[in-house]
Amino acid sequence: MTTWNDRLLPFPLLAGWTDDYGEATFRATVPHALLNNGHSITLTIKYQLTSLALRELVSSGQAQYVGLLVCTRTFHRNSYATSAEDDVQVLDAGNYSGELKLTPYLVATQPLKGFISPEHAPEIREIKPEGFDIPAGSILAVGDATDIALEEGGSPYSVIDLVADDIERGSFKVVLDDNRIKIHLGREDKDRLETLRNQEERKTEMQAIFFPAIYLHAITEALRNLAEPDYAEKHWVNTLRSALARHHIVAEDEELAADALTYAQTLMENPVGKLLTSFGSGEE
Repeated sequence: MTTWNDRLLPFPLLAGWTDDYGEATFRATVPHALLNNGHSITLTIKYQLTSLALRELVSSGQAQYVGLLVCTRTFHRNSYATSAEDDVQVLDAGNYSGELKLTPYLVATQPLKGFISPEHAPEIREIKPEGFDIPAGSILAVGDATDIALEEGGSPYSVIDLVADDIERGSFKVVLDDNRIKIHLGREDKDRLETLRNQEERKTEMQAIFFPAIYLHAITEALRNLAEPDYAEKHWVNTLRSALARHHIVAEDEELAADALTYAQTLMENPVGKLLTSFGSGEE
């Protein structure tokens, strides 16, 4: 499979192996990877770019973030472009198995004429004070690849399924007696939620609402029942224990049960804060 070739480019590149942009950095993280009933995978991707010059290119539409997703088991690969720092992608689960690898890029969407910035290394500005003519499609930045686990031991969201059921509209219930945590919703409610989550212009907002409104309760309920003997062999128990360990949480089962809501918010990286952040920019 083709991998990144770190040959020298005829223009500045922000990457871990260059100092073209001084102390600036570029990376992407995946705080949420949710496998939905084995049919789809919902990924939340957060791009973090500290170069002001490159961020201005994104703001003006001259550059976009591009996430390259690759599965080494199925050899499936695809790229997803966005101008948003927080992106949500819904993937066909049948194309991926076990683990994904995400590599973030920043790509020029149009030709850049005379591109130069005070952020560039002094030798670059001295040798090329008139700037660089960069073709559309050129890679301006590349970050380190991130492995995304889709099996047991990954994100706690990887063992949560949404299930259509004959229950009252507007309500839901959490079921723990399977290997995966099941969130049962009314059939019409589930269909409407899936439709809203798949609308490109509403993905980020829906994800921000969905996590504190529904998933927080599911993980809280699971933590309260983590030590129940009936659930000892369930896959979701091992996954949550692995997630606790990754967050360096060392607590007895009784403490986890007594303060399950607090620990659930830690595992979810404070979903209410994400909700306020998501809508805060719109209000401003």
